[in-house]
Amino acid sequence: MRLLFGFFGTAVVAAVVATVWVALLHPDLSLIGSISLPRWLGTLSAELTIGLRRLQALREVADRPAAAGIDFATGIVVFLILNLPGWLGVKLFGFAFAEEEGWIRLLPVVGAVAFAVMASVVVLMCVVFGLAPFAGLKPSPLMIGAAAAVAGLLYGFGALMPED
Repeated sequence: MRLLFGFFGTAVVAAVVATVWVALLHPDLSLIGSISLPRWLGTLSAELTIGLRRLQALREVADRPAAAGIDFATGIVVFLILNLPGWLGVKLFGFAFAEEEGWIRLLPVVGAVAFAVMASVVVLMCVVFGLAPFAGLKPSPLMIGAAAAVAGLLYGFGALMPED
């Protein structure tokens, strides 16, 4: 259960950072506007595609607090996807160095680096190769990496906490 809440918590933290970044520095951009569904998913569920377009249109006409709420909800979904490779990297690091003394103190740094690098790689791969869901990403990959790094850092500190 702690593992599930830790992973979901990283998505929430990264979504908060990304929403604040977009709201303060780039109010003309949106996280929901950058999402596109893969064609195969759109053919399986036309309602999902229509709902995404309606949500994107609503975000365009919404006032700032409502737009931030839409971006925050979108950010949670986005970072649940983007944080998965970084989370797996942290887990693999833990399995690889489980026998070593003192490796656990590096977990916050490893978490920040793994989450930032893996999220940025996934986003850049989608942008460069035109892959959905992030082919038309308008917010900077730097913003995505920074939000993921903050989440990874907090995940690493959370993993240092003693179990109940």
